[in-house]
Amino acid sequence: MDEKVNLEQKEKIPKALILTVGAQGEQIIFSIKNLSPQYVGFLATNTLDSKNTVNKIVKECNIPAPNFRLLLCEDNPSEIGRIISNFREIYKWLTEEEGVSSDEIFVDPTGGRKWMSSGIMMIASFLGLKMIYVDVSYKESEEKKKEPDSSTMRIVSLGNAYEQAGFLEEDKADELFNNYEFKIAKSIYLHLQKHLYDPRRVEIKSLLCDGFYKMWEFFFKDAYEILKEASEKISQYQLLKEYKEDIERILEILSVLKDDEESKYFQLLKNDKFVRYIILFLYFKSKIYGEKRNFDEAVIMLYRILELISQHRLALHEIDSNNVSSLIREKYNQEFKAIKKEIIGTESEIGKKIGLLDGWILLWCLKDKFLCKKEKDIKFLKGLKDKIEIRNLLWIEHKNKKISEKEYEGFRWYVESWMKFIDKNLLDEVSNTEIPKFKRKD
Repeated sequence: MDEKVNLEQKEKIPKALILTVGAQGEQIIFSIKNLSPQYVGFLATNTLDSKNTVNKIVKECNIPAPNFRLLLCEDNPSEIGRIISNFREIYKWLTEEEGVSSDEIFVDPTGGRKWMSSGIMMIASFLGLKMIYVDVSYKESEEKKKEPDSSTMRIVSLGNAYEQAGFLEEDKADELFNNYEFKIAKSIYLHLQKHLYDPRRVEIKSLLCDGFYKMWEFFFKDAYEILKEASEKISQYQLLKEYKEDIERILEILSVLKDDEESKYFQLLKNDKFVRYIILFLYFKSKIYGEKRNFDEAVIMLYRILELISQHRLALHEIDSNNVSSLIREKYNQEFKAIKKEIIGTESEIGKKIGLLDGWILLWCLKDKFLCKKEKDIKFLKGLKDKIEIRNLLWIEHKNKKISEKEYEGFRWYVESWMKFIDKNLLDEVSNTEIPKFKRKD
């Protein structure tokens, strides 16, 4: 390659070059000879000067007929749409017929009319193609005309639209990430990752999107592996370091939650740390749903916390709420039926599988130390029954109700009172566990 070529070392030599052509061909010849593309696409006007220039370039650069395409338009600025359409046709010829990938195509808008250059820069930017420009100084000829001085020619990389203005797309993705729209944000980061000169920052952000989405959907093991990789890349690249502490805190939680296989679940329910972290996560999700004014989902997360507390306490008594033994049912059935009748007005026996309210009633029958330390009268069970009714009436559960903000706040306060009873510092721990939010400067 000529020493006057000023491309970054990272840039590949293009397999194809798409150019605009005017009446002068010196800079285009310089570009083709120095870059040696296998395929060339010419965009020219339907004028004798322009067509003669193309013929001169093809002959001097020795381009075989099957390896170039020439598409013409009228010499009029109103033809900018035609130039873009012609560009697209050449692009499809290269990518679909000749198998050239997008990152192997360079675009050179040096030659031709200004409106032609403007047109191909529009579509090249849209496609994220790399652009170059042949820079040259001009000298005065003997006829007092300005002519390009070939001794000053050099190829300058213009990058692509994403290099110059990709921060706008990244800002959009950051905003989506900050609103917990991880899948959509990831699609933008992945697109930028393919086009940026240095994609390392958006590579980390893409991993964070994937990891937090997996976590949000309760795939804790996958989330752990992906976020661990993101944390390692933050250290490796020394980028986005200010978010590492938050990520490490979440990794600590996921390191416990990732062993949540169904076969182990009953044993995990006996683990105070596992239950504590699940409660933290569920409350965190409910808080985010509340911020997004999705009160129905927020209430379901809070309901699950109450259910988890009862399942945890029952597990410590060696009782699986999904498979209550006949021995336990026979031993506590009479007391259970009496309490059930007092609370809801009708008797029912302990089932083999028990839900939230029945779990709490059984805990009362067991004289659970945790429960009896907080509550001294079974009236609290009536209060519990009234509180959880808010969830049972939802459209997405059993009835056709929508939760109001006031109802959500009341239920949240009730669940928080139980969380504080488990550990007075639990709510503070939630505040210290946050998915990071990207700042504009990043």
